[in-house]
Amino acid sequence: MTAEQRERIASFKEVREWSEDDRETLLRLLHSLADEQYRTFHAKLIPGAAHIIGVRMPILRAIAKSIARGDPRGCIRHCRRAAHEETMLEGIVTGLLDGSEQQSIADAEYFLDAITNWALCDCFAGGLRQIQRYPDAFFERAGAWCMSENWWHVRTGLVVQLSWFCGGAYVSAILERCSAAAQRLPPYDGAYTPAYYVRMALAWLIAECWVHCRSEAYAYLTSATCPLDTWTRHKAIQKIRESFRVSPEDKALLARLRGSGQKNLQ
Repeated sequence: MTAEQRERIASFKEVREWSEDDRETLLRLLHSLADEQYRTFHAKLIPGAAHIIGVRMPILRAIAKSIARGDPRGCIRHCRRAAHEETMLEGIVTGLLDGSEQQSIADAEYFLDAITNWALCDCFAGGLRQIQRYPDAFFERAGAWCMSENWWHVRTGLVVQLSWFCGGAYVSAILERCSAAAQRLPPYDGAYTPAYYVRMALAWLIAECWVHCRSEAYAYLTSATCPLDTWTRHKAIQKIRESFRVSPEDKALLARLRGSGQKNLQ
């Protein structure tokens, strides 16, 4: 970044009442920060994403932090979600807002419908710092999102639990929610649909549960009533085996479990 660009980023913290002119200034800055090579690479990873400018995440986070020190709610009100990075910024800024428990839940749910790809989902879900202040309220809402008819809401609920709640106190409820989501999924067809990204989140979440609560996750994967389809179950096993936090013995056990095609294996 140039010194002028850094100065422009820092200036957003001085904005006390966000206007349309400020939004135009922000968009010009984003375009000036575009990296064409990164844009091309990133576009291939996010099928169906809105217009991608090509700004790297560390820069977006720096811009969001500056906005959050000024008029973050004004910025959100003026956001039109016209470009991937503008929407991404809205999600990051949302995670930096201050507010009561009720307001924080409302702020998060205002952004949910903006989520149309995995990158927006994962950045937003992992950056909701309000969860640290109101964990019980957000855990409850994450469960409700998992029951949504919108698959991106479902993935957001799963990734929120993955990012913030994979401890022993929550694991039973998390695995029950995984089952509820899995049972509603359409048959797997290999296409990169929103339901595909829900399957990926399920596999990722179950793998994280294994790391933190191995016995519960093992019982879940080996249960005769495990509701995961073959693809999702195999993907969960793959992700567990790829983890550096899983023992060689468990990786060997999981390889046999996957290869046998059986659920009950000691």
